[in-house]
Amino acid sequence: MRCTLLFVICCGSVLGLSGCTGLEPAVIGAAVSGTQAGAAVYSKGRISAAAIAHYPDVQKAVRAAAAELSFDLTYERENEIWSRYTLKDDRNKAFSVYVRVRTETMTQLDIDVGRFGNAAIGRLLLMRVGAQIPQSGLDKLVGDSGTGIMTDTGS
Repeated sequence: MRCTLLFVICCGSVLGLSGCTGLEPAVIGAAVSGTQAGAAVYSKGRISAAAIAHYPDVQKAVRAAAAELSFDLTYERENEIWSRYTLKDDRNKAFSVYVRVRTETMTQLDIDVGRFGNAAIGRLLLMRVGAQIPQSGLDKLVGDSGTGIMTDTGS
């Protein structure tokens, strides 16, 4: 039993590292509610979406959503084209949020909950970020690749 468990863990690690799990990217469905619509993709512990919104608005929305959900903001680094935030919950589980400028009116948002993290928590944060973006016509989160599925999580 012990050898079998070790074998399963090793095989799973090799498959996970090679990206051959057959589980990514997985569309996790509509990411925001109300008048907002869109798709988000969960792949290798990361939820990715693109916001039709100005970069500073998304930065503010991430901070407001984190405060609304009572996350501790333990790390924050921002510049003109990207931001990184590390959030912790009451169980001391940390995850990262990345915000990147794509165009003047489009911003990429990645929530990294970790390969074995809870995607539902990341998805809830994404929903709350979408709710915080000002109602200026630039308030929808959408997938990005022409197919409605964002697969670019590395740039």
